[in-house]
Amino acid sequence: MRSLRTPNFVARRISRIYGRPSTVIHPPVDIERFAVKPGPGGEYFVTLGRFVPYKNIDRIVQTFRYLPNDLVVVGDGPGRNRIEDLLRGQRNIRWLPYISDKEWGELLQKARAFLFMAEEDFGIAPLEAQAAGVPVIAWGAGGVLETIPGLNSVSLSTKKFSFSAFTTTSNPGLTGG
Repeated sequence: MRSLRTPNFVARRISRIYGRPSTVIHPPVDIERFAVKPGPGGEYFVTLGRFVPYKNIDRIVQTFRYLPNDLVVVGDGPGRNRIEDLLRGQRNIRWLPYISDKEWGELLQKARAFLFMAEEDFGIAPLEAQAAGVPVIAWGAGGVLETIPGLNSVSLSTKKFSFSAFTTTSNPGLTGG
């Protein structure tokens, strides 16, 4: 018996746990609805996701509390109280609990980069960001290793992770310099 699943990341898990082969069926992503932004740079970093522990939205927000860069957080969920606590007194972080698909496309047009710290089976939001011409900074694990060209897995301690690359990168489009 063969199973159906999303990327190779899941196939390896199915093989390891059940000892069975599986067939790749990628989820549909409507990339045609996104206009490619006119050039590099942007006004802010952006992240989108449900506020659940494995998405690590709280870590992104916590990191930006110590950075001068602007961040737009799109999402809501069970971790809402934690995010609200982290946002108190922060002028560089804007939270949008619910937005339309049109508003998501408009946000991406002004984004410097999309941040993604979840170990997802696939990860649709990073593909949408790429469709809009927005660079993706992602946690090097899970399905994004298959969908983001050039992304490599790096062994990091999740307890001591930080976005230090934001302040040390030589890419002026990312730092605003």
